[in-house]
Amino acid sequence: MRILIGVDDTDNETSIGTGRFARDLSEALVKAGLGTAHGVTRHQLLVDSRIPYTSHNSAAAILFETSDVDAAARCCRGFYADNFHSGSDPGLCIAEDACSCLTEFGRAAQREILTKSQAFDLAYASGCILEEHGGTGDGIIGALAAVGLRACRDDGRYLDYGGCRDIQGTLTVSELLSRSGADGVCCGDGILTEENALVDTQDWVRPELVSGRAVIMVERRDDRWITLRKHKH
Repeated sequence: MRILIGVDDTDNETSIGTGRFARDLSEALVKAGLGTAHGVTRHQLLVDSRIPYTSHNSAAAILFETSDVDAAARCCRGFYADNFHSGSDPGLCIAEDACSCLTEFGRAAQREILTKSQAFDLAYASGCILEEHGGTGDGIIGALAAVGLRACRDDGRYLDYGGCRDIQGTLTVSELLSRSGADGVCCGDGILTEENALVDTQDWVRPELVSGRAVIMVERRDDRWITLRKHKH
């Protein structure tokens, strides 16, 4: 069974960020022998001065395949307890079947300020796990939103995917796809199909989740293609 795990507000001013926390949690689940991870994605939420956040107000989601959801949930709870950072307000969401209403919640979290009571009500109605793990517990809002946004398969950027974090230098499109495991390289006009075209990775490759595919975004600059650090998400 594939489950979605949402993570938010796990950091403080000096700790590792939520993205790194989610990557470490994903690795912990795999090391525990509980299943297979299918990438961690970053999802941008509303940036507003009325919302308390550490840096950019982004949440993370893990797609995880397991035969024991209860054991995976226990592992997540243990990881949260062992890695709590004072001053953080962690939230955890685990969904076995992410319905469209969760995606609607995620989209809303990108446009407006939502409340914990709204998050809890929706989690109860949709049957997913939603838990506070310290502080104010405000992270449940972002955690639920991250699950909904990952479920739509058309939002976010991969924080890890295949070998993307180890890629450096300039590669051909063919080499870039082979080493990263991504599904395609995309420029403004569509998929870049020229296999021998050179791409300057700027030592930073993070595919975006577009229509269920991991796509590396590039743009033409002078006489070369370069990877984009930011696109629409």
